[in-house]
Amino acid sequence: MSIGSVKPPATDVGVQPPGPAAPRWGPLGDHRYYVEEDLAVIELSGGAFSLADSQMLIDTVESIQNRFGYYLLLGDITRGISLTSAVRRQIADWSTRYRPNSVTALVGARLPARAALTLALGAMRLLGRDNHKTEFFPELEVGLKWLHSQREYAAQRRTAR
Repeated sequence: MSIGSVKPPATDVGVQPPGPAAPRWGPLGDHRYYVEEDLAVIELSGGAFSLADSQMLIDTVESIQNRFGYYLLLGDITRGISLTSAVRRQIADWSTRYRPNSVTALVGARLPARAALTLALGAMRLLGRDNHKTEFFPELEVGLKWLHSQREYAAQRRTAR
């Protein structure tokens, strides 16, 4: 029998060939995240977001922005979000120093969280700390699709800075 005539083994009916690799989630305190090129995805556990968690997220998005000139962030806050004043101050100080260029989709925000985040983003705009575009979505897929559509916008904004 020649090598060219060997048939591949039969596969089970219904078994799909492997598709794109599943994301590799990593821990972020009690939360989890993954990075895929210019996109960071964070899933909050509903517990407190600590200063260490905040610093790790800051380091992650800085790394993405240093590579691409912007970053896309998908935040799943379905289980809730708890930010102490120290964490909010850390993020605001970093935002002032670093001037991030980001597009963010937040998924699953309940009305109180959405209102608080909208007020915080408005305050950042008034203080001149804003170079963020943020939208709220009911589902992950819709938020992710919107983020992918914002790449060109973010890249153009990068060159205008």
